[in-house]
Amino acid sequence: MSFTAPSSNGPGNSNNISGDIALSSLGSIPAGYNLTVSLATPAQSFGFGFALQGSTTVANAVTLTLFSGSTNLGSLVFAGAPDPAFTGGFAGIGNNGFFNMVQITFNESFPAFALDNFAARTSVPETAGTLLMLCTSAAPLGFFALLRRRSFQARK
Repeated sequence: MSFTAPSSNGPGNSNNISGDIALSSLGSIPAGYNLTVSLATPAQSFGFGFALQGSTTVANAVTLTLFSGSTNLGSLVFAGAPDPAFTGGFAGIGNNGFFNMVQITFNESFPAFALDNFAARTSVPETAGTLLMLCTSAAPLGFFALLRRRSFQARK
C-alpha cells in the first residue's frame, strides 16, 4: 500500500473532507493494517474527517485506539454513512487522562481511504469555564466576609 499527502486521490470530497486531502491510500487496505499517529504533545482529544471508497452505511468503518506510551487506554469504533456520496464521517475521541499516540484501523472491506482535518486538543475546554465559575462564586463570599469583618471592628 502506498500513500499520498496532500492529494486528490482515493475517495473524494465529502462533508468532512474538502480540498486537498491530508492523507489518502492508493490500493486496497490490507487486513489488520493500522495507521499510527504519534502526537508531538500529549493530548486529551483527537479527531479527523474520513472517507472510504464506498457508498454504503457500515457500523465499523474505523476504530481509534489511544495509547500513553505503550499502555493501551482503550478504543472506540465509529460508523460510516454516505457523506453524501462516499462512506465516511468524523471520528473523534477523548480521554480524561493524556495520550500521545493514536492507532487508526480502517474496515478492510473498502478499497481505499482518505483522512483530513486532523484536530488534537491538549486540554478540555471546560477547565477554563470551571475555573471562571469557581472564581465568580467565591468573590461574593469574600465580599461578605470583608463586610462582616468591618462590621465587627465597628462594634468594638
